[in-house]
Amino acid sequence: MGPLRQGIRYARGLHRFLRDPVDAAAAPTTVRDEQRRRADRFLASLEHLVWPIEDSPHRLLLDHAGLERADVAQLVVREGLEGALEVLRDQGVRLSHDEARGATPVRRGSLVFTVTPQDLVNPLHPPDLIAGTSGTTGPSTAVPMSFRSLRRMAVNLALTDAMWGVDGAPHALWRPGLPSSGGLIAALAGAAGGNAPMAWFSPTDPADPSIARRKRLANRMTPLLAALSGNPLPAPLHVPTYAPDAVLAWVRDAITQQGRAALNAYPSSAVALAVSASERSSALHGLVIRMVGEPVTPAKLDAVRASGAEAIDAYAFAQLGVAATSCRECAPEELHLLEHEAAVIDRPGVRADGEAVRLLLWTSLSTDARMVLLNTENDDHGSIGERHCDCLLGRAGMTRTIRQVRGVSRSVARGVTVCGDALVRLVEQDLPSRFGGHPLQWQLVETERDGQAVVTVRADPRLGELDVDEIRQAVLDSLRQTDAGALAAGVWSTPGGLVVQRARPVTTAAGKTLPYHVI
Repeated sequence: MGPLRQGIRYARGLHRFLRDPVDAAAAPTTVRDEQRRRADRFLASLEHLVWPIEDSPHRLLLDHAGLERADVAQLVVREGLEGALEVLRDQGVRLSHDEARGATPVRRGSLVFTVTPQDLVNPLHPPDLIAGTSGTTGPSTAVPMSFRSLRRMAVNLALTDAMWGVDGAPHALWRPGLPSSGGLIAALAGAAGGNAPMAWFSPTDPADPSIARRKRLANRMTPLLAALSGNPLPAPLHVPTYAPDAVLAWVRDAITQQGRAALNAYPSSAVALAVSASERSSALHGLVIRMVGEPVTPAKLDAVRASGAEAIDAYAFAQLGVAATSCRECAPEELHLLEHEAAVIDRPGVRADGEAVRLLLWTSLSTDARMVLLNTENDDHGSIGERHCDCLLGRAGMTRTIRQVRGVSRSVARGVTVCGDALVRLVEQDLPSRFGGHPLQWQLVETERDGQAVVTVRADPRLGELDVDEIRQAVLDSLRQTDAGALAAGVWSTPGGLVVQRARPVTTAAGKTLPYHVI
């Protein structure tokens, strides 16, 4: 579909979408009913999205395993949904991350084929807009999605807002405008769920000339189209992470006027806001921040809570949407799975640094899902657990949790594989505890100089006078706590391999401030 036709389809679909919001008050009942019927909904998803599609990757794998409709249905009855998925996994009905993105062929005995991105797109609902992965650790992957899938996200957001007591409170976004799709999706879903953002702050410049013209146009036109539907949206306003004054002013005003407020932001942006408030002796009591897009590590969580704000930890990925969210009873980095949206199992795997991990495999349960997933890995690992509590999700029967989710292939530094957790600990704990500052004032950045990789420790100039030799030695000492880190320390300690620079941390194209960043 050409850009003009796609634009017309988007405008028409947006008008209908915003004119017909979801019933936010019914969200708990809707979710509870879907949770109760999740096994039947899984079979219905296969019936509509897999079995009729002869060249579906999932259908090819099921056929190769000798499984028919009745076989899978009997598995679900006998083993339960997750048990059935584990049997399917063991019979080869799964896709690794590399297989799902077409990087490597699928090989199961005599069966060999290659997946293309289009193969996993929901065949029932043509895309109304193209979302995408953030591109944090590589090229962004396009993910077509429909307004029907956005309506599901609207229901889930309405439920989360009610659970945290911010339904009807002033809402704002501090998420990028296009080309990053996360902010637009959050704005649309919030509007359809009855909590449209009153303000939209973008850590990236939505008018940057380097952005494709049609996406700059969409940043300007979407608020106009929304206004015509009677459900207005704000235009994204550029507010970089390192200068959060405008966001802080909005939060103060909203809390003064209403007593509570909600903000949707990257964890790094949330920390910047919390630190800025603390520096001004301005408490953020009454603010709830939904943090998504990066791991909400204990250091980030402590920084946000120290300001008086509450923090929602939300886990999402482009192919599915929001997959898990925390309640007030959850431990740090523990989240309730949205079990009415997806099922998750795991399998043993090995991270790039050689560490044994549990790889997460996802299965979509809705016929309105963005992408059709059946035991499909998303390049993340973590642990699956249980939590029984009295929050709205717990009362809906969602007792499965995921904990400490991290990327599998995101920890290569200067050609040496290092555990990502070690880099996070170094930047968020070790350096701040020894030299002062907070997690957003330290960063490791890899660049190339004369054909050689160079790792730079960026220390914010606002930290005052520091001894660069001491910082360099502290980094190497911290790395040497693990075998893989010791190897990295040996490589980085060569002349010119590790340098210290007094400069603010850099942000990604999507506006994230990561502990480790490759330029």
